[in-house]
Amino acid sequence: MPYAVVDFTQQAKEYCTFDTWNIKIYVYSDDGYLIEERPFNDAELEGLREQKIPVVFKLDTSSCRIPNEYLLLATLRVK
Repeated sequence: MPYAVVDFTQQAKEYCTFDTWNIKIYVYSDDGYLIEERPFNDAELEGLREQKIPVVFKLDTSSCRIPNEYLLLATLRVK
């Protein structure tokens, strides 16, 4: 039986851009092979439920490593 995983895209994980635009639904076969990639929205989730395909929400952000010390650069306007 195929199953679906809701997760962030690889590019989102690489650049630490975790927002709703970077979420996809990945449908896998019984053997764990990726069958298709779908956009994340209510209609797609409802379609999967109607097909009796189990959906797992993964949303893994552990790959993002923000350094402890960072430097913000900005310019100030002087009057």
